[in-house]
Amino acid sequence: MPRRTERPGRPDISPLNWKAPLAAATPGARVHGAAFHQGAVVYRASGLPGGRGIYRDGNGGPELVLADTSDSRFLMPFSLGGVLVVQRTSTNTGAGHVDGFAFVTAGRTLQADGHGCAVSPDGRHAAVADSQAREVRLLDLTTGISRTLGPLDAGLDPMFPPVVDVADNGARVLVTDARTPASDASVDVFDVALGTRTRVLGPLAGPSRLTARFSPSGARICVTVMLPGDAPVFRLLELAGQEEPRTVLELRQTQPFSVPCFLDEQTVILLLLLHPHPGASFGPSDVVMVRLDGGVTTALTDHADVQGTLRVHGHTISVDGGREVGLLTRR
Repeated sequence: MPRRTERPGRPDISPLNWKAPLAAATPGARVHGAAFHQGAVVYRASGLPGGRGIYRDGNGGPELVLADTSDSRFLMPFSLGGVLVVQRTSTNTGAGHVDGFAFVTAGRTLQADGHGCAVSPDGRHAAVADSQAREVRLLDLTTGISRTLGPLDAGLDPMFPPVVDVADNGARVLVTDARTPASDASVDVFDVALGTRTRVLGPLAGPSRLTARFSPSGARICVTVMLPGDAPVFRLLELAGQEEPRTVLELRQTQPFSVPCFLDEQTVILLLLLHPHPGASFGPSDVVMVRLDGGVTTALTDHADVQGTLRVHGHTISVDGGREVGLLTRR
């Protein structure tokens, strides 16, 4: 399928604006992993009076949210379903190796082992894919009760952990899986009430990388497939009901590992390389909006070489993961 690229302008999206945490100006402070959460910037910092851990910058300056302990370090924070989620690593594992998550709500902080996670839109449930235990679990964030949904086939691949998502406020859970960490990738959906597991895509012959995300209504699933190699192919697919996967977009160059985020039922954003360097299969990545009902792409940044993780917070799109947070606002 040929690529369709249109740039009708950005009438409803503000230019990308980078916002640095207040703590970044503190002498001796080191800040990274900045993310946007409920109107504030959250990040990991050291060199502040509160010690090493996760901080929140609101209007009153840095506030310690989670402090490192003798057993655990807290790494990258991010916002899901109105819940602050923080990657955790044990002090006896390799540096930066994520082995769990902390879920911070107004009333409590819960922790769970795992390598990929998602939170339901209402903030009540979290799905966790644990590659070490090889299972998928659903955690009730109000009661702390955990329920095992089923096994994971693939072992631990720290470069590309399982992608999970939650629809219908915890009634359905999506997970990317594989027979081995490097091949035969697939997308499965658990029906929590019925206790069933349905394979909706795959297995695809490896090597291949998959990401997937439910639409806001849960009626469709948007999937990215990256087939690397000497002739790389990237495809954006739509799965709706019992229909065969539909190719929305195809690109013939290597793309960054980016999970699509829905702006509305028919529009997703993700990081894409639309314009590779001459004679190369790589180049700068931009924040790109794609219409599922036509495959039309609109770049929201221009050769910006954006790196990080995209998230949608109402009318705000954030680029998380660096020393600053990039913000795009829908007017």
